Amino acid sequence: MSLFRVPKFTQYALRSLSCLAQSGRRMSVREIGECEHIHPASLAKTLHALCCQGLVHSKRGRQGGFWLARPPEEIVLRQVAEIFQGSSEADEEEFSAAWESLYAPTREVLEKLTLADLLRLRERVPAKTGAARGGA
Repeated sequence: MSLFRVPKFTQYALRSLSCLAQSGRRMSVREIGECEHIHPASLAKTLHALCCQGLVHSKRGRQGGFWLARPPEEIVLRQVAEIFQGSSEADEEEFSAAWESLYAPTREVLEKLTLADLLRLRERVPAKTGAARGGA
């Protein structure tokens, strides 16, 4: 059991970015969805948000698809999390100083970790089946 859960769309974003980084090529929504066991409708929303934030590029059409806008070493996990969870400034307004102190270490870790670090961590953890992953 985990005390802190990563929101669903943040998980989808990290998994999608990981899939794109590992492939090193342009991929369709269908391909990414199959790679990470994510429903296409949820994946499309996730990829759109990543495109709007400049983390992913897209091209429509037969030769279209999605690809990373920057190398994995330049994509900071805190930026990805804030797309779907809001920035720390909003958190500071809503929560008490005590609550903020609980999240400070997490924010610091996310600020230091990149997509490349996440890929290295994923290599060390055995893959689960799509059903066990909680795919949509």
